[in-house]
Amino acid sequence: MTASTDRPLVDLRNLTITFAGHRGPVTAVHDLNLTMGRERVAIVGESGSGKSVSARALIGLLPVSAKVSASRMDFDGIDLRGMSEAGFERLRGSRIAMILQDPRQSLNPLMTAGQQIVESCRLHHREGRRAARERAMDLLEAVSIREPQRVFDLYPHEVSGGMGQRIMIAMMLAAQPDLLIADEPTSALDTSVRTDVLEEIQKLVEDRGMGLLLISHDLDLVASYTDRVVVMYAGRVMETLESRHLHAARHSYTQGLIGCRPVLGHPVDVLPTLERQEAWKS
Repeated sequence: MTASTDRPLVDLRNLTITFAGHRGPVTAVHDLNLTMGRERVAIVGESGSGKSVSARALIGLLPVSAKVSASRMDFDGIDLRGMSEAGFERLRGSRIAMILQDPRQSLNPLMTAGQQIVESCRLHHREGRRAARERAMDLLEAVSIREPQRVFDLYPHEVSGGMGQRIMIAMMLAAQPDLLIADEPTSALDTSVRTDVLEEIQKLVEDRGMGLLLISHDLDLVASYTDRVVVMYAGRVMETLESRHLHAARHSYTQGLIGCRPVLGHPVDVLPTLERQEAWKS
């Protein structure tokens, strides 16, 4: 099933997510508006700003304690409000895929890398074992894994962080989804392999015509690998701007995030701290 080019891939209006707490309801996301097509969009902000929670609402992966409301919550014209678990299961993987932060915690430690990719292929394509194995080998090659036959038979604890992330990407691409959500895909990786993994994701997204929703706190990263940036704080959107204009951000929160970045070659005695205003929460 292919997404229509006449409508947005994701259309969220006034998305609000509230959790039950010991002292009453806690609102994690307030009236989020986000519209995107087959483009590369980043959501950035501090931990707890509502980035991951918003993305998980798209694929129905929030706990039962979460209350989700929106005036519109569409994926390729499909209304996600009130969708059943069975409905979300039809979307997950096949139309919307999500790459999590640490692949070694997400992969099944009792199955080899190849077995897990084969399982994904058989689930989404209803293929036999031989055809699924061939597809899995092609996917390992597509994510630039050398010696895919050897890696196919390795268990998650036998691979490096970068290789594990590539295996996870291969699994997520098995069904050729329309939207790829990458939730801090490089946070568990060494600096030396982050760029390689991000360039791999970017290449695959472009080659396959997918939309990319990249969740991160790294402003330099999103400026290089996305088209637009949504800046969140305390569950609210502070600013939305083109990635290439990130350096010219107008909101003081975004300016503060940029100012707090350490710059190589420019040592300072004291790093600046981010000032937050109570007014931003209303």
